[in-house]
Amino acid sequence: MNTRIQVEHTITEEVYGCDLVKEQIRIAAGEPLSEHIAHATPRLHAIECRINAEDPAKDFQPTAWANRFLLCARRSWRSNRFACLHRLHTVPPYYDSLIAKIITVARPGSMPLSGCGAHSTNITSTGIKTTVPFHAAIMRNGEFRAGNYDTGFIERVMSSGKLDLTSRPIRLHD
Repeated sequence: MNTRIQVEHTITEEVYGCDLVKEQIRIAAGEPLSEHIAHATPRLHAIECRINAEDPAKDFQPTAWANRFLLCARRSWRSNRFACLHRLHTVPPYYDSLIAKIITVARPGSMPLSGCGAHSTNITSTGIKTTVPFHAAIMRNGEFRAGNYDTGFIERVMSSGKLDLTSRPIRLHD
């Protein structure tokens, strides 16, 4: 049994409508699981894109030595207004290169891919290579969208040369 919270816990929380950290604290305090956790059922579908300071074109080599970078996202993929997620931030090379997460949810019967793909294609960064183009390319991939993937999917797609990791240029302001 792994007793620590997993990095993917936010997906479980979205799908089941729960707070896993709160439940861990309750259990540590000797309290029972909350009733809604003990009988939880999935209510949504969710997907998470972890935006890392890595270069997908170079076998996901970390790019964590950047002194400064700027990561911005459109507030809506239909507008040209941007919100900066990190400003003049240094990514330390000592641990996980995570700089942002995109979590998209959808009702059962539909998949949250279009939302995650739209968010991925509307994020831009300067001063550092990130996994944003990789996530956008995966969300566009027909096999992935059709649910035809397994644990070897990423390696197969990356080695096939069919994954377009180029990002279209985005103007950060008018």
